Amino acid sequence: MTKLALKIKQTQNRNCDLLPSLYTQFLSTYKTLLDEKRKFIGANIEKYRNGILKLDDANATVKSMSAESEKSNDKIQAAKHEAEIKEAEINSKKKTIDQKLIELTAARTKINYEKEVATELARQADVELSKAMPALLLANEAVEGLENKYIAEMKAVVVPHPDALNVMQAVMVYLGEDVSWMNIKKVIGKPKFKDDLFNYDKDHIPQKRLNGVQKFTKLDNFN
Repeated sequence: MTKLALKIKQTQNRNCDLLPSLYTQFLSTYKTLLDEKRKFIGANIEKYRNGILKLDDANATVKSMSAESEKSNDKIQAAKHEAEIKEAEINSKKKTIDQKLIELTAARTKINYEKEVATELARQADVELSKAMPALLLANEAVEGLENKYIAEMKAVVVPHPDALNVMQAVMVYLGEDVSWMNIKKVIGKPKFKDDLFNYDKDHIPQKRLNGVQKFTKLDNFN
C-alpha cells in the first residue's frame, strides 16, 4: 500500500492515504470483479467445451453417414452391376428370339412357296391326267372287248397297224413297260394282262408316265 501511495504522489503530485477500510473495500471489489471474470471465463470454457462436444458428435455423425453412404454406394454399384448382367442376358435372349423369328419367317416363306409349287404341280397333274385319261379309257374299252383269240392274233402280227401300235404303246407306258412291239406281244401274252389293266391305279399315275402318254394322245388319229 505504501508503494501505491508513493506512486500516486509521484505521478499525480498528491497525497493518497489509504485507510484500512478503503483497502478492504478495494480488495472486495477486486475480488468481486475477479469472481465475475472467472465466471465469465468459466461460462465461455463450458460453452466452448459444449461446442467441441457438438463438433465431435457432428464429426461422428458425418463419419457414420459417410460409412453408410459407402455401404449404400456399394449396394448401388452391386445392383447396377446385376442390372447390367440382366440387361446383357435380356439382350442375348432378344437376339436369339429375333434370330428364331427370322428363321421361322424364312421357314414359313419356304413352306408357302412349296405349297404354291405343290398346288401348281397338282393342277398340272390334273391337267395331264385329263389329257391322258382318253388313252386309258380307250385301253379299258379295248380290254373289255379283247378276247383271247384277238390277243393270239395280235401276237402273230409281225408289223402292226400304226393306230393299233400307238394305242398299245400308250398302254405300255402306263404299265411302265418297254414300247417295242416285241415286248408288247410278250406283255399281252401274260395270263394277268387284262386284270392288270382293269385294276390299274389311275389316281396315282407317276408324272413321268403321264408325260410319256401325251405324245400319243396328241396324235390326230389316236382313238
